[in-house]
Amino acid sequence: MRGCPTGGRDDARPGNRRRRPNRMKVPAWLEIAWLTTGYVGGIVGTGIAVRLMLEAIGPHPAVAEAVYATIVNAAGLGGFIAFLFLLSRVEFLGRGYQVGFRQGRAYYEERNPSGERRDLAFDWLPLREGYRPRGVVRLSPLDTWDLDAPVWARGRRDEIAGRITNDLSSYEGWPALLMPDTPAVDSTADANATRTLIRAVLERWPEWAPYVHSGVEAVRSDSVLLSVPPPEHPSHRLEVVQRAEAFEIGYQCGKSGLRASTSFRSAANDRAAAVFCVCEFIRELREGEMVVLVRPLPLLNRWGRQDGARYSAEFRSVSRSVRYSRRYVYEWHGEQM
Repeated sequence: MRGCPTGGRDDARPGNRRRRPNRMKVPAWLEIAWLTTGYVGGIVGTGIAVRLMLEAIGPHPAVAEAVYATIVNAAGLGGFIAFLFLLSRVEFLGRGYQVGFRQGRAYYEERNPSGERRDLAFDWLPLREGYRPRGVVRLSPLDTWDLDAPVWARGRRDEIAGRITNDLSSYEGWPALLMPDTPAVDSTADANATRTLIRAVLERWPEWAPYVHSGVEAVRSDSVLLSVPPPEHPSHRLEVVQRAEAFEIGYQCGKSGLRASTSFRSAANDRAAAVFCVCEFIRELREGEMVVLVRPLPLLNRWGRQDGARYSAEFRSVSRSVRYSRRYVYEWHGEQM
């Protein structure tokens, strides 16, 4: 997260913007009651309106049926959207805080004792694609938190970090990861992101040194940096590939075209985050928190493929309570090689 200026007035800091004071402070329980009453009243009012409209149409069953179907479908969709809004709002009012996304940026928002909203932006880096993926949260370092954060958040980094990582839990139940203030490898010590990544990986797993690609020092675009065979599947390969300004992690399943992959950008101003995400992804794979799920392609997708592929592979977080069928899962056993 970009640091805020340390000089100037506190109300100029991000997340602590000056707002018009609320002249009427409504207690949370009263606002919840109003919202719930409004929602129920809207449903009842819609039902009464439909009844009156159908009576006004008179003896025209075809027209009445068309009007009824249109109104019911529109009201059902509107009611569902309104319910989601009500649920989110009630949760926010009840807990006093929420974590969300706005204009492509993650933010933490809470209500102060007087009911006024205040928010704090932070960086969120997903470790894979898909619905509610596990990700990495980056906040200002602990030693500069009280300078970078707005006044209301000072001294509360651990509390806010705990709320954010818990709320951004993945679909499988894994909480988000808080990026450490001090990376395992100092990314500023080397101007080359590729050498920084290789150094970080080998410091964690020195047994992988024989699998470093010999052309790493050349820093070629679209080059394989690591190619490691899993202990239980020697014909397979876990690869770390450099593609322009991104690092791609791929798992070759031993068959042509059957490959799971994900990528992380390695822009110069975000090198530490990219290196941490790659290392964390590999750690999850080695420890069994991430697997490679192989599934048959739907019949229509097979017809559209010219390579004759019948299966697809993807990285998938393992649920804390439910394991995937081993028939279509490749797991990495963390044995020392």
